[in-house]
Amino acid sequence: MLSIVPTLLLALAVPTTPVQEDAPPAPGANDPKLIAAYERLVEYLAGLEAFDLTVRLDWKVEGPRDDDQAGTNLYRLQVQRPGHFRIEVRPGDRPEPSLIVVGDGQTATTFYTARALYSQAEQLNDPAAALERNPIVAISISGSLIDTLMRPDLVDLVQSHATDGAFLGTEEVEGQTLDRYSLSWRGDEEELWIGPDAEPLPRKLVRILTVPSGEDRADRLITTATFDWTLGGPIPDEAFALELPDDAKEVEDIYSALANGATGTLIGGPAPELDLNRLDGSKTNLAFHANRDVVVLCFWASWANPCLDLLPRLSTALKPYRERGVVCDAINVGEEPDEIRRTLDALELDLAVPLDPDGRATDAYGVTSIPTLVLIARDGTVQAVHLGTGDAVLDTLTTQLDTLLDGRPIAPAPAPAP
Repeated sequence: MLSIVPTLLLALAVPTTPVQEDAPPAPGANDPKLIAAYERLVEYLAGLEAFDLTVRLDWKVEGPRDDDQAGTNLYRLQVQRPGHFRIEVRPGDRPEPSLIVVGDGQTATTFYTARALYSQAEQLNDPAAALERNPIVAISISGSLIDTLMRPDLVDLVQSHATDGAFLGTEEVEGQTLDRYSLSWRGDEEELWIGPDAEPLPRKLVRILTVPSGEDRADRLITTATFDWTLGGPIPDEAFALELPDDAKEVEDIYSALANGATGTLIGGPAPELDLNRLDGSKTNLAFHANRDVVVLCFWASWANPCLDLLPRLSTALKPYRERGVVCDAINVGEEPDEIRRTLDALELDLAVPLDPDGRATDAYGVTSIPTLVLIARDGTVQAVHLGTGDAVLDTLTTQLDTLLDGRPIAPAPAPAP
């Protein structure tokens, strides 16, 4: 029997359209006070020689069913300028971090404790640059605000990613008088509490994501992040030294190594043929695309919230590639056609959806969690496998598509038989 484990990946929305300071915000635009708050935040953080930030992120999924879920993730960011930082991620009540990232000014080392895997990369100019192309870190710290706080272009990010930002006044939160803002991110509801001018740091962030889960039903993913700051320093040198265990294995990319399970073993070899009926009554046939198209397979289901986050962004990301010979099959795992249609209508998506009701295709590709993306070259070989929904996943996918469309392979060819 097919077993799919739904994965809850939390994504933080950060703040779009710049407005003139002397004009009221246009409908959908951001209140200048919100942009000014982020400008003060960036300037304040840049002036700190050191800080230690702990983030507690409580999440829960509410819906019409009786299987509501909830949990807590803990994050820690330590920064000592110039160039030194440490990130720890601790899901739930685990006593030890599941992921540690340390930058010593020259090298950024990432250690995934559960599998004793580590990778190293040149740190470049700042922590954000070191983490930009590290998918396992992007996924792990998503929702914590740590990812955006480390970006030097934070204000530009705010101006290009949010709408309807509004100042709601001040509010007492745990004895502190904080400025409260509301904003919208792709239709999600968010509220953010930031300290006053003397210490303009984020103290609380609440995000509500509503996703359709069936006819007249919807689930709500609610995340509440609280921020505990320790300012000044110095931070002990040992925080920026990482002692790896003797059995630690170095890999080029931890995310790829984790994805390299049953699905990953297909990389470089021929893609298993698909013999599936599509939602529109047509058939899926990989042989039809041989030597003419690059194919992206996306295994998904509407009950997995991360899939509902990925599908619209995947469709948008692939739109410029359709005329260049890229096709996408969004393979639905085990759902009834009416349920699939309701989900696609709610998300306003027009996708080719092969149906995998009994898990034959899912088993053939070794898929054990969704969403999973499989990239197939024109010659019919599997070139890459991606898990998760983060921006880094789509950035990497589109880069790989450009490579394949230029006629260059990503994965090495399999060794010839003896």
